[in-house]
Amino acid sequence: FLKWACAIGALTESLKPPKQTWRALCGLEDKEAAYLRSKQPGDLIYWPGVAMTTLNENLAMKYALHRLHERNNLLIIIREVDQGILLGGCALRPREEILLLPAFSILEVLEVDLESTPPKLICEFR
Repeated sequence: FLKWACAIGALTESLKPPKQTWRALCGLEDKEAAYLRSKQPGDLIYWPGVAMTTLNENLAMKYALHRLHERNNLLIIIREVDQGILLGGCALRPREEILLLPAFSILEVLEVDLESTPPKLICEFR
């Protein structure tokens, strides 16, 4: 894993202007969901692995609203992403608009909206 994470990190490019991206987390275990729902503005989330996100908000919402795992689904909105790997030409479906965030990314929580469907964490890429 570490070799792949380093290799992908070496391929990371600067994104100008910064992008906003979405990550649907579906069917989380109760413990994982509770941990993320407990976050407050100013908290940091450390993401150790490469994170696959999308630039397509509608697609992320579709996954996050998927009925099979609806109970512990969560949508993470990540603002100001200024580095990553755009995989537009490599995706199975071009509308996926995949953006890989580098391993060991840090996200700062800006806002927590647990009343929305799906619940949302709005973060800023650090």
